[in-house]
Amino acid sequence: MWAKDKIVIILDHYVPSNTTETAKKVQKIEDFVKEQQLKNYHGIGRGGICHKVLLEKGYVVPGDLVAGTDSHTPHTV
Repeated sequence: MWAKDKIVIILDHYVPSNTTETAKKVQKIEDFVKEQQLKNYHGIGRGGICHKVLLEKGYVVPGDLVAGTDSHTPHTV
């Protein structure tokens, strides 16, 4: 990855894991984060509502384009 500082991963709906399948997904995400040495990871205990964390932590500012997987994230910055 060439822009690791621009990637933000936030565990939102997967925390806490309510099934074994979900826990396995979280583990895959954590393995990926570690492998890629991503710094902007908000995992267990560091997360929150993804579109709020992006704003509160200053990851997005007015004029930014945000691509996410949360279909109900109609945020305007």
